[in-house]
Amino acid sequence: MTNKILVIGGTGKIGSELLTMLEPIAPSVRVLVRNQEIQSVIKNKGFDVALGDLENPNTLTHVFNGISKLFLLTAPAPNQAGLQKAVIKKAKEEGVKFITRISAMGIDPSSENPLSEAYLAQWHYELEKYLEDTGLSFCHLRPNFFMQNILAFKPSILQEGKFYGALQKGAQISLVHVKDIARVAYHVLTDTEKHMNKMYNITGPEALTFDDIAREISLAIGKSVEYCYVAPEQLKKSLEVQGIPDWFVHDKLCFFKGYNLGYGKRVERTVENLSHLSPTSFRAFVGNFKN
Repeated sequence: MTNKILVIGGTGKIGSELLTMLEPIAPSVRVLVRNQEIQSVIKNKGFDVALGDLENPNTLTHVFNGISKLFLLTAPAPNQAGLQKAVIKKAKEEGVKFITRISAMGIDPSSENPLSEAYLAQWHYELEKYLEDTGLSFCHLRPNFFMQNILAFKPSILQEGKFYGALQKGAQISLVHVKDIARVAYHVLTDTEKHMNKMYNITGPEALTFDDIAREISLAIGKSVEYCYVAPEQLKKSLEVQGIPDWFVHDKLCFFKGYNLGYGKRVERTVENLSHLSPTSFRAFVGNFKN
């Protein structure tokens, strides 16, 4: 079969939600995986599955056979730009016509937004420009802070009734559920003509402070939860003690700096406009904090 969709990054948070949505057309979707165990699980859902290694693009030739559209997502890492550039280059050589990839909101360096100072933002912006320069049709998907990231606070919430961060009191973020990011990607991949050469910011339905989030979690688990502000220099020391890589420590501080200046509070209607469904509220998500 020709005119297939190739999904790279189908086993992560966003990718797994995307595959669930694509199941009705599974035979026309190929999923790249790295090991046979995952291959069997995805194949049993009806997808065409291919083994491949992004570290070696020359092994991917067979993966692109019959592919016209590519969804591209890789884990955040210092080699992200190099990996994805090699995949994009190979995709063009093999005749792929359209690529959509997960980027990030607030990455444009011309905006003087501190979010763009993060390494991840720089890599995403570099990849967006690289993709545009290939001449391929594209769609950049730029989600805001994931709701699922808040689950990192779950241990301290359940043990202490507290969570900690460098988001100042009153600063807001329009957190987005990964399912809603996947929903936008689904519409881009299945109705591509409408979305060629566009960029979409993707947010949740509301901008919340961490105090708002603490209240929602309190209601959900029936226990008082408090948000505790930590100065950036204290957060930096704490992350370094935990062995967090230097680049990621730098990025976390950039994210909080940008959010504290209001660059994370914008609410977009992308999810509604493309899917005609309301994006997931944090109140609907917050049940994940229960034991």
